[in-house]
Parts: sequence; C-alpha cells; structure tokens
Amino acid sequence: MRICAHHQLNVHANAIQQEKGRNELRESLETMTLQHVTELEEITPVKNDERSRTPLDTKSRSKFLGLGKDALIDMIVQANVDADEKMEKVKKEKTELCDTLNTIREYFTYEESKKYKLGSNETSTWRRFLDNLNPVSVEIKSILDRVQKEKLQEENTKLRDVLEEIDTHTAQLSVDFDWTNSGFLKRYWDEFKEDISKQKSSLNTEIENIVEADELKKYKSENTKLCQALKKILYWQKDLHEKRMSFNNSTEGRERESKWRAFNDHMCTLIETNTV
Repeated sequence: MRICAHHQLNVHANAIQQEKGRNELRESLETMTLQHVTELEEITPVKNDERSRTPLDTKSRSKFLGLGKDALIDMIVQANVDADEKMEKVKKEKTELCDTLNTIREYFTYEESKKYKLGSNETSTWRRFLDNLNPVSVEIKSILDRVQKEKLQEENTKLRDVLEEIDTHTAQLSVDFDWTNSGFLKRYWDEFKEDISKQKSSLNTEIENIVEADELKKYKSENTKLCQALKKILYWQKDLHEKRMSFNNSTEGRERESKWRAFNDHMCTLIETNTV
C-alpha cells in the first residue's frame, strides 16, 4: 500500500511538472508570436497610412547588418534633418507663391477696382495701380517661364530619345532583314535611311543656329524643329510602307513582310505618340 501510494504520488508530481512545462512552452510561443506579429505590423505597409513603410528586402537589409546602434541612430537623425530641410524649402516656395497670388487678389478686389476707374481725375491713381502691379506681374511671369522651360527641356530630351530609338530600330532591322537580294526594296531602304541621316544632321545644324535672347523661346523653337523632323520621318515611313514595300507570297517573302509590318507599326506608334 505504501509503495502504491508512493508511486501514485510520483505520478501526480510528474503530471504537475509536465503540465507546468507545457504551460511555460505555450506562454513562450504566444510571446514569440506576438513579437513576430508586432514586427510584421511595423514593416508592413497599411493602405492610406502615410507613416507605413515597405519591408526591406535581403539586399537592402545587408547594408545595415554591420552597423552598430550609434551609427544607425546617426543615420536616422541625419535622414530626419534632410527631410525637414526639404520640407521647409517646399513650404517656403509655397508661401512665396501664395503671397504673390494674395497680393494680386488684393489688387483686384471689387472695392479696390472701383478706385481705379479711368477718368480725368483718376488717371494718376490708375498709373500707381499699374506701377504696384508690375513687380508682381514680373514675378509671376518668372515662375511660369521657369515651369514652362523645365517642361520643354524634358520634352525635348524625350524627342531626342525618340530619334535615337529610330536609329536603333533601323539598324536592327538592317541586321534582321536580309536586304542583299531584295532588288528595288534594298534601294528604297537605303534611301530611307539616308533621308533620316540627312534630316538629323540638318536638324542639329538648325538647333545650333537658333539665336534667341529669351531662353524660353529658344526651347520652344528647338521643340518645334524636333517635332517637324519626326513628322517628316513619319511621312517617309508611311510612304515607304504604302508604295514601296511589296513582298512575294513565298515563305521567305511572308517572313520579310511580317518583320516589316512589325517595324512599321512600331515606328508609326513611336512617332505619333510623341508628337501629338
């Protein structure tokens, strides 16, 4: 009986110990899970949450693995400083623009405009109004010119890229498409490439010779010449496609026609979408 009771006591003690161990494991697992969920929430972007950030990939994380805590803190502090400086610059530009517009609004309020009716006794008042408005108009024109100039610079760069892409595709088709035994087709193709080459050379000369004191007018003139050059190339391309490129019904002819149609469609779409 004593042995049996002692055995049962040991069994009960072991059961309690095992249950305690299971509880500890369960609590540990819940803690780890909670930590993992918290970490995921911190790095997972949330829709419409401006504070959220995308998780770093392995390559991006590797840059920070060798840094100590102090170095990471310094990086964060410097990043915040840079962000604040940029934000202050944007706020300042916005404030200056708003002040300018508010000044115009004040000049043109109904109450003010009544003071400046043209008449023999109020001509001097009207002139003072124009004198006050002049610096504001100059500032607005400067802002608009700067915006237009940046837009034209970007568009002109894109148009030059289109000309380069045309060269790339014509050179590639010359390699892919065997014009050696194509008879008249080769002659038409060579003339087409020569026309493009002459057009680009003439275009560069015209742009170099643009003389405009106003920088904005210079960019506008350059833009016009680039568009005109591309439209000429588009005309030659369509004319070549409609009047010159006729292929026979052989296997080789159908293959050539397929390559040519793909080239023609791409060229037309490329130029038309960039010269609208």
